[in-house]
Amino acid sequence: MSTSPAPTRLGVVRYLNTLPLIEGLEKLPDLQLLPAPPAALAQGLRTRDTDLALISVIDAMRCRGLS
Repeated sequence: MSTSPAPTRLGVVRYLNTLPLIEGLEKLPDLQLLPAPPAALAQGLRTRDTDLALISVIDAMRCRGLS
């Protein structure tokens, strides 16, 4: 019996400037979009609630070494 891997969880904000980055991604079967306010995206990475997230450069530097 084969089990499917869990979808990749991508934290996103639904703002006008991010639409070109996320448009159409909801159609991908192996990707789950998790909309959240920008302040919550880096926290989602820290707590492992998301696998990836569209975060600011400053938050990315703060999250270094999370792997």
